[in-house]
Amino acid sequence: MKPKIIVEQCEIYPHSRNYHIGSIICTTKGAGFWMPIERVDKKNLKIIGELGRQIIDSLGHQLGIRFLYLEPSFLFVVKHKAFDWKSIENNILEALIPAVSGTRDLLEVVNEECYCQTGDFRCLLVNQFHQSD
Repeated sequence: MKPKIIVEQCEIYPHSRNYHIGSIICTTKGAGFWMPIERVDKKNLKIIGELGRQIIDSLGHQLGIRFLYLEPSFLFVVKHKAFDWKSIENNILEALIPAVSGTRDLLEVVNEECYCQTGDFRCLLVNQFHQSD
């Protein structure tokens, strides 16, 4: 069975996606980073572990990414409105490959619709982003 990443797209908040990974990418309960990464945020890189740092380093200067939030087996991405997912998603998946299989050929990407639930932390976080636009 191929390792997989489940990508959730929410119709309510089309500028955000959830990436569920079947392995540990972060060694803390959760950490968020505004892009491009600020010098102040670099202190927080210590708490997310080596693989989390690699993901942030890989995506830290990617045009179109506004915010990254990591949990142990989850990545939440908010993009800028001016960019489409086609222009940035391949780089996001490439950054996650070392966590799941080490090669794109061995990776299965499953797209699912996200059903936001009132009170879900991630949905509240996304709502804040969209209210600030």
